[in-house]
Amino acid sequence: MNKLLLLLLTIPLSVQSSVYLEYKNELPIHPIVGPEVNHFRIGETTSYKGISLYYEVGVMTNGYSYESGYKYQRGSWTIKGKYESKGSSTFGYEKSKLQTEIRYTF
Repeated sequence: MNKLLLLLLTIPLSVQSSVYLEYKNELPIHPIVGPEVNHFRIGETTSYKGISLYYEVGVMTNGYSYESGYKYQRGSWTIKGKYESKGSSTFGYEKSKLQTEIRYTF
C-alpha cells in the first residue's frame, strides 16, 4: 500500500488529457482517382512538459485503422512524428507507415 501511495504522489499534476472523436476522408488521386475511404476514430491526447502525445483507434471503410504520435515544440522548432496502420479483413491487407516532420518557423 505504501508503494502505491508513493507512486501516486510522484505522478506530476501538470499532465493534461482529453478525449476526442475524429472523422477523416481520403480520396486517392494518383495515378487515377480511386475509391474514397472514410475513417471514424476515437482518440486521446495528453500533454506533459511541452510534449503532446496522442493515439486514435477506429473503423474505416472495409476495415480498421489506428494511429499514435507526438509533437514537441521548442522556440521556433517543431518536431512531429506518427505511426499509422490500416487493415482490411475484406481485402486481406495491412498497411502501415512512419512519418516525421521537422519544422523551423521564421
